[in-house]
Amino acid sequence: MKAHGLGCVMFFAAAFCCGAAFAEGYDVYLLIGQSNMSGRGTLTAENALPSDRIVKFTKDMKWVPADEPLHFDTSRCGAGLAMSFARRMADASPGRTIALVPCAVGGTPLQRWCPGGDLYSNAVVRARAALRDGPLKGILWHQGCFDSNYATNAETYAARLVPAVERLRRDLGAEGVPFVAGELPRFLSRYVEKNGHHCHWPLVNAQIGEAVSRIPNAALVSSAELDDCKSDLIHFETPSLRKFGERYADAMLKLQGSLATASAPSKIATSQARIKAPDPNVMRTEANAPVVKEVRMGAQFVVCGGGLAGICAAISAARRGVRVVLVQDRPMLGGNASSEMRMGIMGAAGDQNKEAGILEELQLRNFYHNPLRRYTIWDDVMYSAVIGEPNITLLLNTSVDGVEMKGGRIAAVKAWNSNAYTRYAIEGELFADCTGDGILRLSGAKFRHGRELPSEFGEDFQQGGGDGRTMGNSIL
Repeated sequence: MKAHGLGCVMFFAAAFCCGAAFAEGYDVYLLIGQSNMSGRGTLTAENALPSDRIVKFTKDMKWVPADEPLHFDTSRCGAGLAMSFARRMADASPGRTIALVPCAVGGTPLQRWCPGGDLYSNAVVRARAALRDGPLKGILWHQGCFDSNYATNAETYAARLVPAVERLRRDLGAEGVPFVAGELPRFLSRYVEKNGHHCHWPLVNAQIGEAVSRIPNAALVSSAELDDCKSDLIHFETPSLRKFGERYADAMLKLQGSLATASAPSKIATSQARIKAPDPNVMRTEANAPVVKEVRMGAQFVVCGGGLAGICAAISAARRGVRVVLVQDRPMLGGNASSEMRMGIMGAAGDQNKEAGILEELQLRNFYHNPLRRYTIWDDVMYSAVIGEPNITLLLNTSVDGVEMKGGRIAAVKAWNSNAYTRYAIEGELFADCTGDGILRLSGAKFRHGRELPSEFGEDFQQGGGDGRTMGNSIL
């Protein structure tokens, strides 16, 4: 009887402590995606995070103090990004309790997370139950590894994700709630080299970025420099997950207006500041709807044109520690050498002549990953080489159409993304025109039409020149 009574005392003491922790207001966050959202990181006593003012919604939909694993989709669940996210959010929100609603399931396609899918329906049911205790403050998304196995899934990812997020917000009565999505891990390139699967992961990352640019009040979190991974080369290991979660939190706080602008380079691209919030007292019409987003960004080196010249210029600078923005007006890189034009790379050819450097590196990658020489895979090879450089910010489907001048020099280039209805102003210290159309001549800079003489630049292998001839067979 004494032992039984003591057990009761201990139970009620624990319940009392939990009740005290839960008495503060809940800020609810929905966790959606695959295994890297669920978490497969190694858990130890040393890497555990304090869980005060953090709770989780269990499988049977009850609030309990948060400890890892947060998810329950498999017995292999471990550390995840959500715990460090919650820790930072709690530290930034005194007097609030961060309430996590785990819904992620490993190995699942986007289709199951779209309206009508079983996982979408389950997430809505769990979220609605959780929202009885507090407002939905944000949605965390990390998904796409499954879809990177299939070209069609990868190519249509943004077109499917955008309406899914819009519908999810409506179903939860939380239109405009912050939405934060993270990139797939960069170390998937090592997995592809070893196993061949998930070869479309660069395209999925691009599509996630495209989707974020089209979703109001959304942010994209970079996976750059998160290189600690499990031996399977698919899952983040705990050190990377902790950093990733903190990046998610910084993005969420920025969307919520709680994070001051930092001086350090950000790993976050947000779409919140680009849209002026509508006046709730004014009826929205086509004339006053906030459609076009304005983005101002900067880099040390701005490369206009994503053909082979632009790719090589951007990669070369990035590897020397230069921050680069590469602007390309098509949905893929490569210019005339891409799957759109399919012109083979010639360059230096003939006896004892051969292209070397970055161009040769790209060709060798293509020989390895693309033995059948398919142009669509060649597109992926060029794309993965560019986004694999952490110092490069890539803007696809973005056309340079103007310049800003200051003191007789180019201060910024203007560009337009018609897919995302986004107007860019990109400041830089140096600019390279690799468009093939000489678009930066709009600055008044000198430009050439035709071929130069071999003697002008010491080109020993050039034949002819000094005339107005141009190459026109790629103009369709």
